[in-house]
Amino acid sequence: MPGRIVDSLQGLINARGRSAGHVAEGALICAGAVLLAAVVAARQVGAANTRSPQSPVARAGLASAVWSPLVLVMTLSGLRIWNAPPSRERSRALGLWGAVQLLSAVAALVSPRRRTAQLAAAAGALGAGVGYAASAGKVDAASAALVSPYLGLGSVTGLIGSQLRRHAERRTIH
Repeated sequence: MPGRIVDSLQGLINARGRSAGHVAEGALICAGAVLLAAVVAARQVGAANTRSPQSPVARAGLASAVWSPLVLVMTLSGLRIWNAPPSRERSRALGLWGAVQLLSAVAALVSPRRRTAQLAAAAGALGAGVGYAASAGKVDAASAALVSPYLGLGSVTGLIGSQLRRHAERRTIH
């Protein structure tokens, strides 16, 4: 039974034939990216709570419900690519994966009042995500398939989120 679990886990993260050190290094890099995303998200929720004490909890709950699984599949995809045999396409995919993480963090860190900067960073992250999916598909088809929810839901939630922020700042009589 333990052998089946290890074999299943190795299949999930594309680690068959890879050293434990290599797999651990990739897992630490991915965990670091997820930790950075969590810190950025916590910072944003904290800032939102100081500006608008009534609605951030609902926004944070929605963001967590949508972004947590997206971050998970993007992380799993990156780990699968990390564990793929070395190649030029693998290096390109890893670089694009890193760009997606960086641009997503920038989009989250930019002040909501700077919508153009937020939109530019989010559009950059989406573009890098499309490039990543294309490169990942040449390395490991499952990794490319894993990012399709990120590309679909990420673009939709980004657009909805920017519209909600835009309308939330307008004062109304009712």
